[in-house]
Amino acid sequence: MNTPKDNKPSLFFPIKGFIVVSLLHIIYWLPNPLTHAIGRFFGWLSYQLSARKRNIILTNLNIAFPAMPLAEKLKLAKQSAIQGGMLLSEFPDAWLASREKIEQQIIEVKNAELATEIQANKEPLVVIAPHIGNWEFLVQWVQLNYPIIGLYSPSKIPQVDRLIYDARKKFGCKPFSTDSKGIMQLLRGLKQGGFMMMLPDQVPRENAGIYTPFFGKPAYTMTLLHKLVKKSKAKVLFASCIRRQDKTGFDIAFETAQFDPAEPDVALFNQSMNQQIETIICLHPEQYVWDYKRFRRQPDGSDPYKG
Repeated sequence: MNTPKDNKPSLFFPIKGFIVVSLLHIIYWLPNPLTHAIGRFFGWLSYQLSARKRNIILTNLNIAFPAMPLAEKLKLAKQSAIQGGMLLSEFPDAWLASREKIEQQIIEVKNAELATEIQANKEPLVVIAPHIGNWEFLVQWVQLNYPIIGLYSPSKIPQVDRLIYDARKKFGCKPFSTDSKGIMQLLRGLKQGGFMMMLPDQVPRENAGIYTPFFGKPAYTMTLLHKLVKKSKAKVLFASCIRRQDKTGFDIAFETAQFDPAEPDVALFNQSMNQQIETIICLHPEQYVWDYKRFRRQPDGSDPYKG
């Protein structure tokens, strides 16, 4: 996790940072039913008003579900935008809430014993969590129950970065920067029996990934995760935190990797990882972040989101 450059609170808050942080605190103090209603409305509104957002979502859905009838695809696209709005309205709770309030939001946890057993044996553990449901609540619940380590990419807004950084470590997580020094510290922690979470379904920086099929189309996929698992000999689990349909909270589920984490070939490792992520997404496709340009970097230089 990249620590803020200045450990002391800034005496001068840029207007943008002040406004964003103030809004986050206001949303936090609103009743959950109201924040969900606001989130649903703005998610729907953004879909209606933003041609760019609609294009990204529908392009991704066309790639992922080519056989899905158009009417179903359009319905799923709108549901995804609404769920995305709800996600944004939930972040303040995940970042600012107390231990008790976070625990109240988690209704059911399935297969947590998988992680507990590995930790009890003092073995390295990597939990793979795709961007589905609310991963911020997942991070918070995990660090409430296990001593975890992880990487953190800072926000471009310093005040927001401070808020998220504090949230990510307030229950015991040890965060490391995403530079080479931070990655070495993370690897050292893993080798000592550490518990790490990683969200691998984003486009990595140049020269930090390989092209791997994702819903049948090449997607530039990180190689760092394979390196960390290989060098630390870590066990691998998958986890998700899914929003309940009645909006009363979330269900967390752990599952074993459906492939050999010790696979030496990074291409085969990534292919198997992406396949399992696809399976998780297909259980609750409306809660995945389809408004992200996952396929923007293609081997032939093309961009499926253009034209």
